[in-house]
Amino acid sequence: MAETQIQDPIVRVRQVSKSYGGDQSSAAVAALTDINLDVMKGEFLALSGPSGSGKTTLLNLIGALDTPTMGTVMIENRVLGQMNKSDLSMLRRNRIGFVFQAYNLIPIMTALENAEFTLALQRRPKHERIALAMQALKQVGLGEMASRLPRELSGGQQQRVAIARAIAPQPAIILADEPTANLDSKSAVSLLDIMQDLNSRLGVTFIFSTHDPRVIERARRIVPMVDGRIVG
Repeated sequence: MAETQIQDPIVRVRQVSKSYGGDQSSAAVAALTDINLDVMKGEFLALSGPSGSGKTTLLNLIGALDTPTMGTVMIENRVLGQMNKSDLSMLRRNRIGFVFQAYNLIPIMTALENAEFTLALQRRPKHERIALAMQALKQVGLGEMASRLPRELSGGQQQRVAIARAIAPQPAIILADEPTANLDSKSAVSLLDIMQDLNSRLGVTFIFSTHDPRVIERARRIVPMVDGRIVG
């Protein structure tokens, strides 16, 4: 009988704490305290909780955008704290896609050029960049709007371009920080449909930070956070 292989978590967080400040005039403020979390490949997971609960801070640590005060964060069995700046930058470009609440599109670039942006940082050939970016735009239903500038798109369409930019390099993980916060209900539902399809069809791991019940009800696992701690 063949042995069953046990898959390692794609994200592993161990005894992580994060504090800000702390000097002679003020005490340090704890944003996260003793966080332990495993995320398996292909999960559709929501970090849920009110503002100030530590969701975005934890997402930033997982995305190597910040460093913990204590503890260890691992992505695909690589300890982030043991990697130099160049390797961390390469990890973010190649293995992690980011979707931000504020879209963060470049206003003078078309939808296609925005979707190409990370691929350009990877120094992929131009023809490959265009092909992957167009494929991503089609996946989010914007293939016919590739030549439009962000100001010519609705908020929901701009967030779709942000998703296209995130998925074009075919990352292992997508981190989405309150991705539906600025969207109306119809746009939010459409966006979540796209993300669920990408998750189920391509096996991309999604980790959200959110307090939006529309996201929480779609998540296959909910990690509740309060005051910088995982509860329950």
